[in-house]
Amino acid sequence: MDRDQRRATVRFKLALGPLTTFGKTEILGLDRIGESTVRSRLAWEEGDPFDPDLVEKTEGLLFGGEGRLDDQPQRPRPARRRLAGQGSARGQVEGR
Repeated sequence: MDRDQRRATVRFKLALGPLTTFGKTEILGLDRIGESTVRSRLAWEEGDPFDPDLVEKTEGLLFGGEGRLDDQPQRPRPARRRLAGQGSARGQVEGR
């Protein structure tokens, strides 16, 4: 540690733990769609090495883009549009 320059050197020693895998995936609370529809969008299978990117990919497949499974109808969201010489106005646009 160098107190005059307000610096210190820090070294970390890391020990990796055991490999973690995806376990059985339970799908609960479905009302309007079938379990097989949800399962077809899982980015992993039981026993695959755990990868948080696969969880994020699955969330995108389920809720993110076209073909998403959330059963709430999409409402147009208000968008701000700039009008010449005026402030901003709120309008309705289709989509997300």
